[in-house]
Amino acid sequence: MAARSRATWVAVVPLLMFVVIALLLPGSNQAVLSPAQRIANLALFINVIVLIGVCVAMTGKLMHVHRLGLEEALRALPARPAIRLLGGLAGSLSAMLLAPAMVLLLAGMLSAVKESDPGLVLSAIAAFLVIVMPAAAFGAVASALAGLLMPVPLARVLSVAGWYWMTMFNRWMFPLPSPVGTVFSPLGDYAAAAWWQTERLRAGLGKPEFLSPDTATSSAIVNLAVIFTLTAILTIAAYYTSSWRCRSVPAS
Repeated sequence: MAARSRATWVAVVPLLMFVVIALLLPGSNQAVLSPAQRIANLALFINVIVLIGVCVAMTGKLMHVHRLGLEEALRALPARPAIRLLGGLAGSLSAMLLAPAMVLLLAGMLSAVKESDPGLVLSAIAAFLVIVMPAAAFGAVASALAGLLMPVPLARVLSVAGWYWMTMFNRWMFPLPSPVGTVFSPLGDYAAAAWWQTERLRAGLGKPEFLSPDTATSSAIVNLAVIFTLTAILTIAAYYTSSWRCRSVPAS
């Protein structure tokens, strides 16, 4: 629990404060947006910036068990290995997403009071569940798996680079392949543009075109389904990689 708290304060909260301050600056375009659009924009900024901290903190999550030599202790637990892995990942991710969730909820409550519209609170909750959570789960599992496959410091660097490659990479400036703008990107702007009518950041602008449909409810659902599927595949890969490492340590 102490490690989770430390990761939250070091890796997540400073980035979250940066996002809030940036959106409150006079030069931002928040004033021309509707309250619901501002909430969705906040969720997108959390995905772009704050989830970097989540990826960095989650990189060593599974490797930490092997580094401390806890494999034999884990074998003695009654829970199945898959349940232990899922519980560990979910617990750490929940702790790190608590602060972003509270900021989104507070933004929804303040907007609801200001606009006399209680539905904005539900909009904030939906933005967290639909825009932030799928992206965070994908990034967390991918980073944890990377930490099992390579040295943790290298995995952290590649996790940050990989997150930007999948969410905000500018292929127009650097002519390299990237899932940005396609349904394979975890950015969340398909959902934001389809259901909160935000200005799309990259959605529908990727290549190839058949993987980059225009923003609509159907494409937002496809995007979520793809991200959930990729997260499940990465979770299975992390489970088998972690199990292989546990088996490689002989029981006493």
